[in-house]
Amino acid sequence: MLANPSLSSAVTRGALRTVDLTRAQFDVLLLLDGRKPQPMNVLAELMGCDPSWMTSVVDGLESRGLVRRRSAPGIDE
Repeated sequence: MLANPSLSSAVTRGALRTVDLTRAQFDVLLLLDGRKPQPMNVLAELMGCDPSWMTSVVDGLESRGLVRRRSAPGIDE
């Protein structure tokens, strides 16, 4: 049995809307769940996107308190 892709997509969009997340924000949270902290460039690579766009996505998550950004080890703050 296969799910109807348009129905599945509509359900996903509706669920994300109820928690006020974009699909990209949700995908980043899934990538981070249960893993060690990831550098922004690694997240961008995993998502197949430009690092500057990933910064925008993470900024939105950080402003809501859903992620916390830290400097990479060895980089002065």
